[in-house]
Amino acid sequence: MVQLKFPDETILSNARVTGANARKHVAALFCYGVTAEMLDGFDNSIQAVAASPTDAVHRLSLKALTGDKNAAIEDL
Repeated sequence: MVQLKFPDETILSNARVTGANARKHVAALFCYGVTAEMLDGFDNSIQAVAASPTDAVHRLSLKALTGDKNAAIEDL
């Protein structure tokens, strides 16, 4: 698994700022193929990532599942 060098919130914050700056200059960026629709998709992706569970939540869930699995094996 790839370990990020920056916290998730830092990355999301930078993405939001980048998206906001791109929106301010969308007309100039159009010559590079950047459209308002693309920026909408970028914003939607940022929101989806921000709403997703963190690695810590996933680890807790996996620990609970492992405990359940081990208990089921012992009951055999």
